[in-house]
Amino acid sequence: MLKDFINIINLNRVSSILFCLIPFALLTGPFLPDLLLSIICLFFLIAIISENLDRYYNNNYFKIFLSFFIFLLFVSFISNNITFSLKSSLFYFRFFIFGFAIWYLIDNQRDLIKYFFYSLLFAYLFAIMDGYYQYFFDSTIIGIQIDSVRLSLPFNDKLILGGYLARLFPLLVGLFIFCIKKNIRNYLLLGLLFILTDFLVFITGERTALGLIAISTIAIIVLVPDYRIIRIITFFISLALIFLISFTSSPIKERNVDFTIEQLGINSENSQINLFSPIHDSHIRSAIKMFLDNPLHGQGPNMFRKLCNDVNFNYNIHSCSTHPHHNYVQLLAETGIIGFIYMISFFLLLCGALVKFLFYFYFRREKILLNIQICIYISMICTLWPLLPTMNFFNNWINIIYYLPLGFFLYFHYSNKAKNEI
Repeated sequence: MLKDFINIINLNRVSSILFCLIPFALLTGPFLPDLLLSIICLFFLIAIISENLDRYYNNNYFKIFLSFFIFLLFVSFISNNITFSLKSSLFYFRFFIFGFAIWYLIDNQRDLIKYFFYSLLFAYLFAIMDGYYQYFFDSTIIGIQIDSVRLSLPFNDKLILGGYLARLFPLLVGLFIFCIKKNIRNYLLLGLLFILTDFLVFITGERTALGLIAISTIAIIVLVPDYRIIRIITFFISLALIFLISFTSSPIKERNVDFTIEQLGINSENSQINLFSPIHDSHIRSAIKMFLDNPLHGQGPNMFRKLCNDVNFNYNIHSCSTHPHHNYVQLLAETGIIGFIYMISFFLLLCGALVKFLFYFYFRREKILLNIQICIYISMICTLWPLLPTMNFFNNWINIIYYLPLGFFLYFHYSNKAKNEI
């Protein structure tokens, strides 16, 4: 028994180290963070089976995620290409298990929040430094050449640096507030982080990332009163810098302003308004055709790419891609109304929680959520935001970022120690 206990402790220590490496691993692309996640999940399953820790699976959230996973498997088995669809759904469970593993690790080592914060902060600052280096020298620090207006990850040629920064931004801010003492120096550091992030996300050329930063900014201003002033000041400084670079750098202005207006079809030369862009519009219209063909359970996970050329679903020459570039539309096409309900319900649950917080805070002068919880909610709402284009819902790199805040959400939701700090 003692030997088993010692082994579990060792597994937890290894898992904690691997967890803290996740922010750096995400900068390398999909393989390494997925490997670390899989090991963490394996060790977590060993721990809860060995110790019979039913609280981590005998709860409503675990049951909901498990039912979603079972549903994905079912839809894959009735799809037109079972083998291909199962490649996306068969091991999808690892992502939500990752969230519960984070909750378990924090429960057993509360200082892990602080360790992870510093890891995320250093990885984030390195990504920022590399992003500015790319902007000036058209190359990452390690020498990967960038032949695009957009900027790449430091250790990978994927042009998704803005997505990395924007999606992790609310979580980083929440951890900063939770782990760092309130004083002038730290306020200045946080303010500098705000400005560096805002400006770099703009020059990455990723319009979705820019939209997510805007959503996070508005949410922080409205929902985190303690940091409202500093966010407003830094936001206006960022806007001034953005206007300056827009007038002095034609490629940045053309990508983020002129091209966006053209793609949406709201300039004088276009007669049709598009959903995000003509190509996005075509993807979405094809996906809607797939949904209407099988509205209850869709065509099967990741099947859009296999069916978009089908005469029954093809809209025009731009219809095909690996995915429809919109999570809700992808779920409608590939998992039907049932899969869609899972996602929209969680989104509405989070929005409802923040509305409840606002009511209690402004009308009853009662704070029912910690600042870090609010930032975690904001992070998850950015993941579920329905009005912006997205990556493939079944992409492993983006799913690691999607499910990363879940562990912190579960810890603060279920932990009595966390509730006592409100």
